[in-house]
Amino acid sequence: NHTRLENAILNENLHLALSVSPQRHHLLDYIGLYQEQCYLYASKTHSVFPMDDEDITDAVLSNHIFSTRTFGIEELPNTGTFFESSNAEAHLAYIKSGLALGILPEHVAQPYCATGILRPIRPNQIHPKWDVNLVFKCTKQKQRLIKYTIKTICDLYNLQLFM
Repeated sequence: NHTRLENAILNENLHLALSVSPQRHHLLDYIGLYQEQCYLYASKTHSVFPMDDEDITDAVLSNHIFSTRTFGIEELPNTGTFFESSNAEAHLAYIKSGLALGILPEHVAQPYCATGILRPIRPNQIHPKWDVNLVFKCTKQKQRLIKYTIKTICDLYNLQLFM
């Protein structure tokens, strides 16, 4: 189950992409760049927002709708109601509306936490890390610009690359 970005690379509509998909396609190369620290968040209009984290049990959470990427589901208590998308902005809008709790990268939620619109829920217990990868098509002869771009990104992140 790869992303639209990965499909665009396979169809040669893109040369490079950044992807958070945990499943890898066998025709693509993946270079890990960094990990996104994520947390479960609630909007100030959601019913769990004012609760103490100690009172927010899995049983309480299981009565709510969650917004997450498909691969974030295993981090959440067993519930049957999810909004799934690979778009962080869609999750952010849904969570801010108060209709759902959701997992977001810390850097996406931080400005809204600073203004009191969002808060992390049980941050010591629910805090997945998602790998961000540079993705490109496996070929023997990579175009010169693509090779240079990949090398530049790897240098920026102090990564070893064998091409």
